[in-house]
Amino acid sequence: VLQLIQRREVVIICIFALTNEFTRGQIGTAELQNKATRLLHSLQKISLKTIEAISHWREQLTRPFPFMFQRLNYILKILADNHVVSSSPLNQVLPMSLYDFPLCSHLPTPELFHQQLQASQGLAAYPLQVSKPIPKASKSNRYVTRLRRAEAYMKQELSQQQTLVKEMQALSSTGMFIPVLNSSVIPGCMTGISLRSSVWGQRLEKALQQAMTALSVPATELPV
Repeated sequence: VLQLIQRREVVIICIFALTNEFTRGQIGTAELQNKATRLLHSLQKISLKTIEAISHWREQLTRPFPFMFQRLNYILKILADNHVVSSSPLNQVLPMSLYDFPLCSHLPTPELFHQQLQASQGLAAYPLQVSKPIPKASKSNRYVTRLRRAEAYMKQELSQQQTLVKEMQALSSTGMFIPVLNSSVIPGCMTGISLRSSVWGQRLEKALQQAMTALSVPATELPV
């Protein structure tokens, strides 16, 4: 997972740098669109692999705990990245509808990314802001299914984490906690283990309260 995240972070840095070059007038609209099209398609692919890898990682856990990177839930960070991109000049010249399609499932192939580019230049008939998925070639159907599944997974992340913290708070109030790893050598790891130390119980309650406070911050306000 970490290797995928590192690769994704490189692409994000490149997108932000490209947007800054455009803002400073170092590149024109056409160059921004052409370079951004390639970068956004690369971002789509690596983000999909990252989401799927995190989902697979969670299969080994007792609960869907967040994958943290630089003290941030990385799935929520992807949504925060989308907000930055959508708020940048890039979205004005190449609209991606990232709020509705966090992984651009409506544009699963380089060809469709190119069509969106043509649309933003006035060379295609359909609207810039896509309100529903565009029909795909049959060869891309499985890829589209993966994208849509990952998008749904991302959209439920915040509520899923809030539910998890509430469950752990309820268990903590009874002197129990849930370990992260689902292991057969830890009896009761799925249902809860008794805390034998009041000090650790207090620390757990404090940590859970901090986690719930952090989850009350909109993804759009997370640092990127």
